Amino acid sequence: MKSKGVIIGLIIFLIIITIILVSVMVIAIIEKDKNYKISLFAVGNKTKTLFQKDYDIEEIKSIGIEAYSSNVKVVEGNDNNKIKLTIYGHDGEEYNVSTDQNKLEITKQSNTYFMFAFFCFTKQEVLIELPKTYNGELNINLSSGNVEITDLKNSNIQVESHSGNVTVGDSNKVNLKTTSGNIKSGNTVEGEFIATSGNIKTGSMKIGKCETKSGNIEVGDIENAELKATSGTIKAEKTNRITANTSSGSIRINNINEYCDISATSGGVRIEKCNLTENSNIFAKSGGIYIGEINDIFVNAKANSGSIKVKDTNRKAEVELSIQTTSGSIKVD
Repeated sequence: MKSKGVIIGLIIFLIIITIILVSVMVIAIIEKDKNYKISLFAVGNKTKTLFQKDYDIEEIKSIGIEAYSSNVKVVEGNDNNKIKLTIYGHDGEEYNVSTDQNKLEITKQSNTYFMFAFFCFTKQEVLIELPKTYNGELNINLSSGNVEITDLKNSNIQVESHSGNVTVGDSNKVNLKTTSGNIKSGNTVEGEFIATSGNIKTGSMKIGKCETKSGNIEVGDIENAELKATSGTIKAEKTNRITANTSSGSIRINNINEYCDISATSGGVRIEKCNLTENSNIFAKSGGIYIGEINDIFVNAKANSGSIKVKDTNRKAEVELSIQTTSGSIKVD
């Protein structure tokens, strides 16, 4: 009986090994354009410093990073004249680092995977220390990994991550995209933010575009805003001109100064203060509309199913605000 149990255990062990080997082969075939290195065992902290070098700030006007599984961190350095690059990862992983025509290019060439890992930890990170005065471009493309960037008020930043969160401080111009992950940005002159599945939160902007299919949008003061959420709420502080649309979720804006075109399919609209100088529209298919304070304009309100209460309206005014809801009440104080 004991020998029979040993045989059964051996068969189960061989089946598990076979499954693991087949899985590795399938991954290698699917991702044949990438260079994978397979190791059997790993125990403990496997972090190694793979690359480290300083560059004169005058020699670098643009930085490009491409990696399919690494975090990227950009921080303020201690030397105002140097850019310091440090790469951490598994021993044996390869990065291609080159400089050409004032551009620093960093590309990950290979990943290491362990079939059996016991209490194993590895820091996978590209760390760049930049002077505060750096005013060049920064372009990052990741398949999997988080991005964290300090304030770069004079720089243009572009980040695309398929799976991971993106956090950026103040910048001059920013373009952030993620398929699965949250986006957070500080103040910027011009920004575009797209998240397929994730929340978007930004500081103040002159021009801003935010779009998410599944997630919430929250922005600070913005002069010209274009906000769209397929499934999620939209919040904005102070804006001059705004176009906002959500299919499932509410919209809340503290202050609008010039123009608005707002639409909510399933959810309410709440605006604390309106001071419109152009004809504008607010529509809610299923949800109420509330405006706390409004300037001397003509409010044209229609509700198919729900009450209407408009405190003051000037039919002779040159500016008209059209408010309509299919199912919900309208209140303008």
